[in-house]
Amino acid sequence: METEELWGKGWSLRTEQDPRAMTYLGTITKAGMHFHYYRDDDGEIYFDNEPESGKPDWMERADRKLRNRAHKKK
Repeated sequence: METEELWGKGWSLRTEQDPRAMTYLGTITKAGMHFHYYRDDDGEIYFDNEPESGKPDWMERADRKLRNRAHKKK
């Protein structure tokens, strides 16, 4: 599947999902946002997004905190 074909497909990553455990499919940039697409072990497509200038520090810290909390629950 071409990267452009991913646009509009998939689900937004939930906080308990870790994109590092998924297969990276590509990035699409639209309207000043990067949309990073991933495929999980079940074949489902998910995306995460961030501003072109990168996520602010507070957003990075919040993402790490939520993912660490979700990982500890397993």
